[in-house]
Amino acid sequence: AGRHVVTANKALLAKHGVALAEIAEKKGVLLNYEAAVAGGIPVIKTMREAMAGNAVTRVFGILNGTCNYILTRMEAEGISFDACLKDAQRLGYAEADPTFDIEG
Repeated sequence: AGRHVVTANKALLAKHGVALAEIAEKKGVLLNYEAAVAGGIPVIKTMREAMAGNAVTRVFGILNGTCNYILTRMEAEGISFDACLKDAQRLGYAEADPTFDIEG
């Protein structure tokens, strides 16, 4: 028998999530990743349970803290993207390599 999997690894899920979900389904185990989405807010669970019987086709919003910080400052203060990103990195909101946060 297989083991259920729990991960908070966003990079792993972004790159291999579909394949991992298919493997988990074939093996009859769960692939849980709630902590990798929206900082641990139970978004996925809420969507699954509250939307039972409905199909979610799109989700609109700012889905990570780094982009939220950058876009909020850009809109409120008219600061450029690059300046906001550098500030987010200086404050520790964004990684030195922010690729995963700002590109998807």
